[in-house]
Amino acid sequence: MNSNIFKGISTLTGPSGSGKSTYCRNIANKNPKNVFMLPQDPVYLHTSITRNITLDRPRISFDYFKAIFDILECESYIDYLTFERQSTTNKYVSLSGGQKRRIFLLRAFYKKYDNYILDESFVGIPNSIIENFLELILQTKINMLIITHDENIIKIINNNYIYE
Repeated sequence: MNSNIFKGISTLTGPSGSGKSTYCRNIANKNPKNVFMLPQDPVYLHTSITRNITLDRPRISFDYFKAIFDILECESYIDYLTFERQSTTNKYVSLSGGQKRRIFLLRAFYKKYDNYILDESFVGIPNSIIENFLELILQTKINMLIITHDENIIKIINNNYIYE
């Protein structure tokens, strides 16, 4: 069953503290099988990168997950087949904030959902990567709501809402 709560890709913006995240969290909580919400501050598990991406869900395979992996430029520090650190990278060196954000995006898209909510999920990720990611999302017809203050993202998406 396809339960689209959103149609296409939209942004939601508004003043900090206005309730955007709470509003969207309520939508996700009422529709847990159809909506995946990536919060502003997701929990990074102090374990393997594999567990941080999969959350112990079985390995999946669908067309756009590998494309997302490539667009996020994760191959420089994560092996796609194992989801572990590349052998050339010291596995004891901690990941940067931008690298963790990319892992969280992989976590969000590791399982197919009808709808995605991304709450300030692109902080610390270069604009060129964000633009390529959004272009892919627009092509795949994924339903997504992006909560953001990033003017660059708002300009790319032509379906924008202001929450006051």
